[in-house]
Amino acid sequence: MFSLVVPTLNEEEFLPRLLDGVRNQFLKPTEIIIADANSKDRTREIARKYGCKIVQGGRIALGRNNGVKASKEKIVVMMDADSTIPNKNFFNKIIGTFISKNADVASCFFLPSDKRVKYEIPMAGINAVKYITHKVRWNLIIGGACIITTKEAFNKLNGFDANKRTREDNDYFNRAVKMGMKFIIIREVLRTSTRRYEKTGLRKTIILGILGILAGIIGGGLLRKKHKKMEKKFWDNAI
Repeated sequence: MFSLVVPTLNEEEFLPRLLDGVRNQFLKPTEIIIADANSKDRTREIARKYGCKIVQGGRIALGRNNGVKASKEKIVVMMDADSTIPNKNFFNKIIGTFISKNADVASCFFLPSDKRVKYEIPMAGINAVKYITHKVRWNLIIGGACIITTKEAFNKLNGFDANKRTREDNDYFNRAVKMGMKFIIIREVLRTSTRRYEKTGLRKTIILGILGILAGIIGGGLLRKKHKKMEKKFWDNAI
């Protein structure tokens, strides 16, 4: 019914947990495609052990593009390797909602895999902003930890912009909306890793998020330049 695409780079620590979660789902993908960016650890070995198909990855946008192009199904779910699937009905619910709503592209809500309050509260706030701005069609914060798309929509959009190092997910959704496609946010929650927040520092991460929201609403060259500089530093070590 659907394909699962997971971009990876040195994910031997997190990938087994994600793939175990996939195995435990009531509704399973017909194929799992790992778009690997030349990992130096056991990522590819683990992927083969779980019966995944491996394609060449790269930066996150390129990895997603290569994975979707290699997929066989009409619906594709893209997830980050460090995500945690919360329950056995997750795919059943998101795919069921996606089909019943006749959507072209979709995302869901995210909460931290580390359930400490200092992470739960900021991410709950991000979810609120995500929901509100989506309702007014700004789509300032979406997040790419879980992306659902039809293969048809992906082809019409020419995939993700491989030249973008950040916000390639927001760009994909916003281009879909501009082309008249139906974009929905599904009210299911995926748990995501806090490792980048821990490395950068929670305070700096919150400031980055606030700057991003203000830059999107208010605009202004100086504000956008400051946000872009901080965002680049935040993602420098990501795929």
